Amino acid sequence: MTAYQEIIKLLPQLLFEVLKDIERRTGDWMWSGGNEDDPYIHQ
Repeated sequence: MTAYQEIIKLLPQLLFEVLKDIERRTGDWMWSGGNEDDPYIHQ
């Protein structure tokens, strides 16, 4: 299961502010050349 799939599974339990932070951080990571399977995303 990818990190994104895990996040989707947890969506109902997460606060909106947390989701915005996850989106910003993962988006920045991907934009800088990272991959969705990198350890940073799972962290």
